[in-house]
Amino acid sequence: MRSIPYLHFENTCREAFAFRQRTSGGELEAMETCGESPMCARMPAESRHVVLHARLRVGTAYPMGPDGPRPADATLRTCVSIVVDPVGEAERIGSGLAEGATVPMPLQATYRAQRRVMLLDRHGQQWMVGAVALPAA
Repeated sequence: MRSIPYLHFENTCREAFAFRQRTSGGELEAMETCGESPMCARMPAESRHVVLHARLRVGTAYPMGPDGPRPADATLRTCVSIVVDPVGEAERIGSGLAEGATVPMPLQATYRAQRRVMLLDRHGQQWMVGAVALPAA
C-alpha cells in the first residue's frame, strides 16, 4: 500500500506543479488536461484546458492533483490517496472508510483505476482509495 498526497487547486495546478518541480528537482511525470482525456467528448469546450491529473515524482514520493472542483468539500485542499493491489484490497479499505462517510464517488471502475472510491470520512478527512498501477518505488 502506498499513501499519496493529493492536492487540489483552483485553476493553478499547472503553475503549482511546475513550481514544485523546480523547487524539489523532481520529475513531472504527468500533466493531463480534460481535453486530453478519454472524457474529452463529454466535457464543455471551455473546460478542456483544465488539469485533470498531474503527478510529480520526488524520490519515492508521488504527489498528485487536479484543478477543481474538489471531490467532497469545497473547504478542503488536500486529500489522502491510498493506492493498493489487488482490487479486493481497495474494495475492503474503501468500504471500511465509507462507514458514516459522505461518498460523492462510490467504488467504481474508472479509466485510471480498476476500482476507485472518493469520500469524506466521518471525521472530516477526504480520501481516495484505488487499485491503480504506479511506477515501482
